[in-house]
Amino acid sequence: MKSYYSIVRISPNSAAKDRISIGILAGQEEALWLKISERKLRWVRQMVSSSKVLDFTLKQLEAYVEEYHIKVKESKKELFDYNQPLKADDLDYLNRYSNGMLQFSAPSLLNDRLDETKIEKLFHLLVDDQVDERVILKENEDRIQSVIHKELIEKIEGQIHTHIQLTRKQIPNLFFNYKMDCLGKNGLYIGAKSIPFTQTKQTIDKNVSYYMSLITLLKHDVHKIEDNFYLIADEPEKTESSKHRIWRDVRENPLFKTIPAEESGLIAEKIRETGATTFLEE
Repeated sequence: MKSYYSIVRISPNSAAKDRISIGILAGQEEALWLKISERKLRWVRQMVSSSKVLDFTLKQLEAYVEEYHIKVKESKKELFDYNQPLKADDLDYLNRYSNGMLQFSAPSLLNDRLDETKIEKLFHLLVDDQVDERVILKENEDRIQSVIHKELIEKIEGQIHTHIQLTRKQIPNLFFNYKMDCLGKNGLYIGAKSIPFTQTKQTIDKNVSYYMSLITLLKHDVHKIEDNFYLIADEPEKTESSKHRIWRDVRENPLFKTIPAEESGLIAEKIRETGATTFLEE
């Protein structure tokens, strides 16, 4: 199995022939990967003469990869294999379009099959060996949302509202828009809101405060305990951080029950027990 890769580089000053590696473009038969270092890209944008040209050219490169995936998908429907390796002409076109700002190394062959793990290793070896904290946080949030979707949303979709954006039109006296993971009613309310504690402290404070205000508006009596509201929030790793203190405080809040994402399936069970359904026009 022959695979190949090309280093994506930026030349801030073509006359000086300076080049900075910002990413990797790799492929094999029915797969093509593009991975760009956002950390390096933020730094390079300050050095180039036109960051707009750079950003547009990178979008063209992303479109090239997306088009490749579409052709692979279409070829499977038509019972033939689409296998088109990287073309030097395509890369040369992007190079010329950006006035030589975006450059590619000659494709290097690998006698091995690529996957996400190997692409990641190549990227850290050849492009950027530093981990971007924002990327890690985003990946963590995506993982949590994936768990919630599997354990909760998939099980109750169609029965109650899911991923609903609440507005004043739906909830009288609501002075803000607020997105709920799920919300239903059968005499009493049942709902859940996920808040990643990887967000900034200010964002967490705001989301929690708005959730408390929303619940207060929905309840006929704020001390009524029959309604079932849940906050889905994983415990922050740093136990001495301000975020962990907020998490400890909200865990004791009587307006809702705080549970980790892994236990969100318990909410689906409760929804089935209560027989809750949709009640708002979306």
